[in-house]
Amino acid sequence: PSTGLFALNGIEDLTPAEMAAMYALWNGEKRMDLSEQFAGSSVRTAFPIRSNWIGVNLQRAFQNCRSLRRLDIDCYVTNMAFLCYGDVNVESVGYLNTYLISTQYQLDGVFVACYKLMTAFIKSLRHNLSFSDSPLLSFESLQYLVGNAINTSAITVTVAPDIYARLTDPAEPTWYALNEQAVARKIAFATV
Repeated sequence: PSTGLFALNGIEDLTPAEMAAMYALWNGEKRMDLSEQFAGSSVRTAFPIRSNWIGVNLQRAFQNCRSLRRLDIDCYVTNMAFLCYGDVNVESVGYLNTYLISTQYQLDGVFVACYKLMTAFIKSLRHNLSFSDSPLLSFESLQYLVGNAINTSAITVTVAPDIYARLTDPAEPTWYALNEQAVARKIAFATV
C-alpha cells in the first residue's frame, strides 16, 4: 500500500512537502559550489552529492540544519569548513575525500556540535580534524580515516573524551591497536 511518503538516505517518512523543500534548495547548476546551499534549513536529508574527480565546495553547506539526520556524500571536496556546524541530530555524512583541501582552515569547525554523529568516512586527510563533539563516532570511521590518511607530517585528530579513553586503554585491544597504527602514521589522537 502506498503511504504517500518518500524514502531517501535511510529516512523513510519524508513528506511531499519535505521533498519539495529539498528540491527548491537544490541548485543543479551549482553542483560544484554548494557553500551555504542548505544552511539553516529544516531538511532532514538531501539529494546525494557525488563527484568522481571534480572538487565540491561544501563550506557551510549544511551549517545549523538542526533537523538534519543523514547525508549521502561521496566526493572530493575543496572546502568543508563548518560543513555540519551545529547539526545536533546528524548521524551520518558519507564519504569525504579531502585530497583537494590545501589549508587547515578548509577543515575548521566541520563537526562542531554534531553530538549524534556516528559515521563520517574521511579519505586523504593531511590536516588536523576534530570530532570532539561526537561521542558516538564509530570505530570504522576512525579506522577508515587512519587507513586512508595521506599526511606526510604530524597531524592531530581530536575526539570526544569517551572515544579517547577507548583509544588509549590497553583493555580495549581493537581501539588501542588503532591508536598504535595512527601513531605509526604520524596521526595523534587528542581530546578536549
